[in-house]
Amino acid sequence: MPKADKVLVIERVIESLGLQAVRDSLVGTVEQRGISGGQRKRVNVGMEMVMEPSLLILDEPTTGLDSSSSQLLLRALRREALEGVNICMVVHQPSYALFKMFDDFILLAKGGMTVYHGPVKKVEQYFSGLGITVPDRVNPPDHFIDILEGIVKPNGGVTHQQLPVRWMLHNGYPVPSDMLQYIDEDATSLAGNVADPGAEDTGQSFAGDLWDDMMCNVELKRDHIQHNFVRSDLSNRLTPSITRQYRYFLGRVGKQRLREARIQAVDYLILLVAGACLGTLAKVSDETFGSLGYTYTVIAVSLLCKIAALRSFALDKLLYKRESASGMSSLAYFLAKDTVDDFSIIIKPLVYLSMFYFFNNPRSSFTDNYIVLLCLVYCVTGIAYVLAIFLEPTPAQLWSVILPVVLTLIATQDKDSLAMKHFGHFCYTSWALEAFVISNAERYSGVWLITRCESLMERGYDIDDWAQCLLCLILFGIVSRIVAFFVMELVDCVVVEIKESDDQVETIGLEVVDEVHIGPTNQVVKPTIESNIFEDLVTMSLALVSQFGGKLDIGFEYAKMGQEFVDVDFSWDGFEVRKDLAGFISTLNPFHTYFVGKLPSPMIVDMDGFKTKGARLLQWWIA
Repeated sequence: MPKADKVLVIERVIESLGLQAVRDSLVGTVEQRGISGGQRKRVNVGMEMVMEPSLLILDEPTTGLDSSSSQLLLRALRREALEGVNICMVVHQPSYALFKMFDDFILLAKGGMTVYHGPVKKVEQYFSGLGITVPDRVNPPDHFIDILEGIVKPNGGVTHQQLPVRWMLHNGYPVPSDMLQYIDEDATSLAGNVADPGAEDTGQSFAGDLWDDMMCNVELKRDHIQHNFVRSDLSNRLTPSITRQYRYFLGRVGKQRLREARIQAVDYLILLVAGACLGTLAKVSDETFGSLGYTYTVIAVSLLCKIAALRSFALDKLLYKRESASGMSSLAYFLAKDTVDDFSIIIKPLVYLSMFYFFNNPRSSFTDNYIVLLCLVYCVTGIAYVLAIFLEPTPAQLWSVILPVVLTLIATQDKDSLAMKHFGHFCYTSWALEAFVISNAERYSGVWLITRCESLMERGYDIDDWAQCLLCLILFGIVSRIVAFFVMELVDCVVVEIKESDDQVETIGLEVVDEVHIGPTNQVVKPTIESNIFEDLVTMSLALVSQFGGKLDIGFEYAKMGQEFVDVDFSWDGFEVRKDLAGFISTLNPFHTYFVGKLPSPMIVDMDGFKTKGARLLQWWIA
């Protein structure tokens, strides 16, 4: 779409939602106040309207708004509906003016039972037929809701429990057996679809009922799979290139950083104070080449830079999930964030050294110290990305404090133990501290050569390893960024909790592994599963068979307490499952006990289904 057309769409939405007065204002956050709550809600609706969708679903869009703001919002949505947009919303206690704007509405009782579904203009006529009239000066929606809640007693002799049954009879729907008690004598003329409780039961067997329930779930899962297929297959969708998205995100993240100038200034001020304090307290010793001051530097800079870098991804997780579901390039998003942070990576070592180098006065040059500190900040920023993406904000901050302290303690331990020596190679603090000491030791010559060699040998350092130390710090930073990117891609996993007993809880993680290639055309589906574990496994598998045909392979790997893992593989096609339902259920029944009964631990379950390129459908693990 040309930029001029985009501007026209945005201007139309701003005008229709009455946001002209705040068009240049910040929306704001919890920490920084921006526009009002009602204006923020209208902005949320406007963000969806600018996409010009064919279907718009809103959850309580008028909650928290005053009457004028609610009418303004509903008028805008009404105009969208008149232009062909299907708009569905959930509302509570709408005013009469808002209520008359709707075309159709559904009135639900407790338990999700339908009491009315039809045009707004006919709802009072329907309830009048039941003997329920709306008193004068009472809002009809409020009156109907009060009746359904049991607050107001209906004036037609009908109880609120009978209203769902009356709607079923009115439309000729069969009434479930557990609701027959709510049929009164006045409704018997409409009860042609009600089964006689005393009639002989000629229904299906237990297996037949079980099959009907399962196939009902299969149909629901199949619709869900089709929805996921449409949502995840973005190959035919015209989206900007990664380069263009990168430029866009670069501008957006840059603006965010400029708006956080005060926070950035505080970060730099803390680094200045830390550099001055540590440079004053830790004087350079000729015997240790200033290792004490450098140890403090590694801890302080790592801690401060990690905590600051957490904000890059921790604050935008929900926004990222929303935009990635719309086809946004995760790579462009990640690279833009990292590129903007590179500015801070370059500046922060200068800020810290401007004080530390002046007060500490080491023999090494300012340039050498800056290069080491630059590599260190680059390394810890990448580690902070992993913590911010993988953990919640509070534990991420805690780990940002713990890691530099613990790893520095390990780096300063004697390397007499072979295990400790090898483990130190995986600590970035070891390489940073070695690089600082070597850069300072290089300046000692003449009569200091013997002292220099003795001190370096005692620490296990080599005067020629300075470049190697820098390279290791850079590699740590690159690897941590790669890990952070893949964690960001795979972080969407479902976590459920199943109670085994009153004092024990098993945490189960469900991860969708990449994608599934189904059928001869290799259609791509990214399935999602929720709620009951075992039923979801079975119904998802049957839904795939029902939708795409072919063969179903299920492989379980499980273990009871104290036993070795056992592999069990099953294979059916859709026809065999339908023909031998009893055998299918009896075969899976033992595993039902493992999944929804008392869970063994440890247990790993792999389910392979519909393979044309060897892609696994699901991978399960139980912690």
